[in-house]
Amino acid sequence: MEKITDILGAQVFSEDGQYLGRVFDLRSQGEPEHGSNTEERVVTEVLYGKTSLWERLTLRKTVVQRLAWESVKTLDHKSLFVNMNRSTG
Repeated sequence: MEKITDILGAQVFSEDGQYLGRVFDLRSQGEPEHGSNTEERVVTEVLYGKTSLWERLTLRKTVVQRLAWESVKTLDHKSLFVNMNRSTG
């Protein structure tokens, strides 16, 4: 089991090693939790892209890509390797 903070900022690569960007958000079903933490929350989607911190801070339009969590094949030391055939958008 990974912590969300371990996944945020991770580099995303296709299975053949092509760099796709960095994870900047994770999505799950249900309402946000406030003040309490759950032992487990199922991640359903990964948002990633080739956006720089500067673009995010200046609120410029950035390219956001997402993929289903099921497309993640491996998670290894701040890197995700994904099957792009399972991308959601």
